[in-house]
Amino acid sequence: MATTWTKRTLTVHLPNDAMLATVPIYLLEASSQTFLAGSPVVFSSGYMAVASDAVTTLAGFAMEDGHNITAGTQKIKIVPCAVGNCVQLFGNFLTTAAADNVLAATDLGITAQLNYEAAGGSAGEAIWHFGDTQSSEGVQIINFKSDVASLPANSSVVEPTAGDTNARVLAQVLDSAADFAV
Repeated sequence: MATTWTKRTLTVHLPNDAMLATVPIYLLEASSQTFLAGSPVVFSSGYMAVASDAVTTLAGFAMEDGHNITAGTQKIKIVPCAVGNCVQLFGNFLTTAAADNVLAATDLGITAQLNYEAAGGSAGEAIWHFGDTQSSEGVQIINFKSDVASLPANSSVVEPTAGDTNARVLAQVLDSAADFAV
């Protein structure tokens, strides 16, 4: 039976790696940033700022909320995205406007957009999600798998399957979108 998944924002996932290839770092924050933890960030005039919708390049993901301060007066903790560092994300696979989307078996392996919707969550909250349009891609869908916190309540469902609506899936940042030099 098909399941409808709750629309939630992204969860950053770092695969277990003995070499600790991805270590959070602190960089100076741009002015007036009010993004939430988990948001993609980019370099803007030497400071970290929230990425624009349909992300095609990103420096990393914020590990804390933006501080809404004057540029350069505080540092923000991020997980950097560098070529080959395998930053992965759990997120809902929706349309680019965060409308309902039915998961197809052929969605596994496709490249997708990383999109923002100001009121796209199930409770009307702002969310980042994967859009189903294959242009301006930033991620690749690598598994039909969900983070534990997103499993449907009172259900025996443990992972999404083809036919599910708004499925949570695992995606990996494309090397072409990683904008952090190591």
